Amino acid sequence: MKSGSKSPSASGSAASSAGSLPSGDRTYSPADVLKFKKPTPGFLVPFQTSPPVQFLAFTIKDKKSGHVFFETKRPDLDAGTVVPLADLIVPDGLDPDMLRTVNYDFGADFLDCATVSTSLVFAVGARPVSNFRMIERHYFGDQLIKSFDFTFGFGIPHSVNTWESVYEVPPIDKKLRAKMIAEPRKTMADSFYFVDDKLVMHHKATFEFSVPAAAAAAGAASGRRGSGGK
Repeated sequence: MKSGSKSPSASGSAASSAGSLPSGDRTYSPADVLKFKKPTPGFLVPFQTSPPVQFLAFTIKDKKSGHVFFETKRPDLDAGTVVPLADLIVPDGLDPDMLRTVNYDFGADFLDCATVSTSLVFAVGARPVSNFRMIERHYFGDQLIKSFDFTFGFGIPHSVNTWESVYEVPPIDKKLRAKMIAEPRKTMADSFYFVDDKLVMHHKATFEFSVPAAAAAAGAASGRRGSGGK
C-alpha cells in the first residue's frame, strides 16, 4: 500500500491554456498538463477497453472527522477476491466517455474541509506499471483553483493495490464558495494518469455542493426577516 500527500500548487503557476491543445497523435507529459489553466475541451487520450489499470474502489472523506463524502466499490471486493481483469464492455448506444466521467454531489460542507483523504483500490493488468502518477487540475469555469500531484510508483503485474492520498485544501474565499454552491457542475476537474511520464488515462469530473433542504429553508427565512418580510 502506498500513500501520498501534497499541497496544491498556486493557480498562477499555470502558464498556458488548455484551449489551444494541439491536434493529432501527440503524447502529453506531466509538464504539459501542469500548464493548463482551464479544463481541456475533450479527452487527451482515446478511451481504452483494456487500460493499464482498472479502478476497483474509491473513497473520499474528511480526514479530521472521518465523514465519508463518497464511496464506491466493485461487489467482488466484499468477498476478499477480485475477478480477473477483463475488457471493459460499452453498452450499445452509450458514449464510452461517460465511463470516464463522474458527477459528484458532496454537499456544501465539503467546501469547509481543510484536509480531504482518498483511498483508491486499483488492479494492474498484465504489464508492470512504473512511475504511476496522477495530476488533478480543479477549476471553477475557466479559472484554475487548485492542482494536486501524487506519485504511486511501481505496480507489479496482476496486483491489487491501495493508493491513499491526503489533499491539503486551500481556503476558498466567500464569494467563490457562494458561486460554487449556486452554480452546480461549473466546478470541474481533469485527472491525468501517467506511466513513465506518458499520459495513459484521462478522467473528468463535475461537482455539485448542494445545501441541505433544512439549511436552505432556514437561510431563506433569515433573508425574509432581514428584508422585513414575514
